[in-house]
Amino acid sequence: MFSQKNWLVVLVSTQSIQLAGLGSDSVQTIPLPQTVSFNMEIINKDGLYTIITDWLKQHTYTNTAIIWLLAPDICFEYLLTSSEQAKIDSETLQFLDSVPFENITSRIYSTAEGRVITAVNQDFIQAFIQGFSLHGYSTKAVIPARLVQVDATLTPEISNQVIKHVADLTRESLIAVSPPPASPVPPPAPPSSSPASPPPVTKPTSTLPILLVIFAVLLAILLYVILLNR
Repeated sequence: MFSQKNWLVVLVSTQSIQLAGLGSDSVQTIPLPQTVSFNMEIINKDGLYTIITDWLKQHTYTNTAIIWLLAPDICFEYLLTSSEQAKIDSETLQFLDSVPFENITSRIYSTAEGRVITAVNQDFIQAFIQGFSLHGYSTKAVIPARLVQVDATLTPEISNQVIKHVADLTRESLIAVSPPPASPVPPPAPPSSSPASPPPVTKPTSTLPILLVIFAVLLAILLYVILLNR
């Protein structure tokens, strides 16, 4: 399956993004200055897009899908302690209310420690996804790095293992990845505004030829009568 598509694994943290492609023997690091990224927020989106564009000019991939790994320093996590659904719901709401961002996305994962809620600043993650999508890169999955035993450093070996298990990881994606929208069906063409053609008009048959024939017959009879009376 991988021969048909290029893959890129990207580890996102507060201070950098680390990137490795399929079969790569090295990891590229793009630092994120505080003028662009600060405290788990993108404060200069245009600056981020410029950084991404400059990097892609030197590292061109075609037909590429990205698997995003979220480093622990951008994830908020809470271990659920109750087994009762009502208490789980209450704990979840309290935890999510404590996350200091307005637009967050979260998911509960089953781990060796138990059920863990992971939440992130969705605007922060979407800024990176959008920056690469502007250059034709698609997103396959967004997962917490801890699910693949990654802390703060991406290695080629980890990247290749992630790509090999992309089908499983896609099901664990923190952010739902929607398929590209289908082409919209064009609306039916409006009826023509030109006036309808009038029905053909049958021209009435002229009676003049018939009258001429009758006149000629009468004239012939009159002449015949005159000749007989002589």
